[in-house]
Amino acid sequence: MLDKLKAFSAYVLSFAKSEWSFEDYPVRIRKQNGVENSNFTYSAQIICWWTISGLGSSRETALLNLKNNFVSIQSSRKQMPRPGTNVPIEFAPTLQIQEIPKFLMSDFLEHILGFDSEDQKYVFISDESSLWDFTSDNDLNSCYNKILERYGIDVRKCDGAKIFEVLRTINEK
Repeated sequence: MLDKLKAFSAYVLSFAKSEWSFEDYPVRIRKQNGVENSNFTYSAQIICWWTISGLGSSRETALLNLKNNFVSIQSSRKQMPRPGTNVPIEFAPTLQIQEIPKFLMSDFLEHILGFDSEDQKYVFISDESSLWDFTSDNDLNSCYNKILERYGIDVRKCDGAKIFEVLRTINEK
């Protein structure tokens, strides 16, 4: 109920301006269960815009990380959504990834990312998906080594570890 009130207040106040800053958006900060004493103890989110968040070991750090993510998104958008309004999830296009042969995608999902054939139907890979999206490690060496062992190709230089670039490189070889 408090989130709805914060969202409504931000929405009403947003009509007093034509451009909005981070401070105009309603924010919720929560302590996450089961992650005490870590860099992810707190989560900060913009209410009604759930895809943007910030994590931190303290409330202040989570809020600062949320603000940094907001500024990054703000610099890449033509227009920001009105504070307090629902912002739908936007999926990246899949035009390039659809060019990858299905057998290669399936093999990659199973042997590199660890999804069996039953789980693969729940995996979404876009043109912007990265190997980083599928690991909790601090580096990609394990993933790169699996790719080298399975396909005999070193893909460490693929742009941003994007899965499309990796699969295109494998497919071309």
